[in-house]
Amino acid sequence: MDLIERYLKDVERRLPGKLRADVTRELRSLLEDACEGADRNDESRAVAVLREFGPPAQMAASYIPTRQYLIGPELYPAFMRTMKICLTVIAVLTLVGLVFDTRTPSDLFVNIGADILLGFSDFWSTCISLLGTVVIIFAVFERFAGEKTDAADDWDPRSLPALEDPDVVDKSGEIIGMAFVCFALLMLNVFPHTMCLHFTVSGDAQVLPLLGPGWQPYLVWLNSYLGLGFLLALLLVRRGRWNTTLRVLDLLVHLVIVGFFYRLVAGRPIQECGPEWLSEHGIAVDTAEHFFESVVPLIEFWLQIGLVIALIATVVGAVRKTIVLFRAFTKAAG
Repeated sequence: MDLIERYLKDVERRLPGKLRADVTRELRSLLEDACEGADRNDESRAVAVLREFGPPAQMAASYIPTRQYLIGPELYPAFMRTMKICLTVIAVLTLVGLVFDTRTPSDLFVNIGADILLGFSDFWSTCISLLGTVVIIFAVFERFAGEKTDAADDWDPRSLPALEDPDVVDKSGEIIGMAFVCFALLMLNVFPHTMCLHFTVSGDAQVLPLLGPGWQPYLVWLNSYLGLGFLLALLLVRRGRWNTTLRVLDLLVHLVIVGFFYRLVAGRPIQECGPEWLSEHGIAVDTAEHFFESVVPLIEFWLQIGLVIALIATVVGAVRKTIVLFRAFTKAAG
């Protein structure tokens, strides 16, 4: 029965990945037993059975262990996915920082054990800070953007989303995106000093901010994109379905990020700085001159490569969104 399959899919998407296969298999068996002997095209029988089982949100929550109610059963899978992504990114960045720690040749293998311990310490302190930030963000979403569970008496199984419905919003994905937007806004506007490069020259530890004076003109672009993207995602989570207006807004927001990366590629380098600026940030004068001549150009080169790749990716994304929007217009007109 189509309603049964739609019910199973709606329950499945609300469960953590490790539970989905087993729960879906068990629930399918229970539903088939309850519908045994009924005509597969008898929608009224399927509606009656599903009413007895209850709304998908309640059914999914009944399979989630109580220890996972820190955030709530609706948002817990998205919370876990967010944490896994964040921890992976932090681990990669920590490893890259250890591998590319800038040193003079004589210092390359000196105190490597201490560097590893320091990197491990930084990793865990960052993880703890990140965990607190993500928990707060998801707690706010739980209060203001969380999906409201239908009362069992008012729930109509015929309102279940279709098995293949391109207009259904991936709420979990949107909430994860909003969490990253909040984190990015905090880092860029409140804690930009935490984004820095640690290096050692002649045994002296040095710290270089990654965002130089050339970054400021671009911050308003990025804040605009992140803010508009957050509001759009919040609207999508609340509404639950795409429509033509939302797709137009989505394309316009995406064009802002295309313009952002184009300005980064074509404009002044974001790490634009001189020895004087480096000295102002605590780097010794002789070290600042050496770093400015040898390391800063290398950083700018790889940043430029990354920005060009990002620009191409965002342009491709804009083209895809335009095609989807054109199809939506065609469908509405037809």
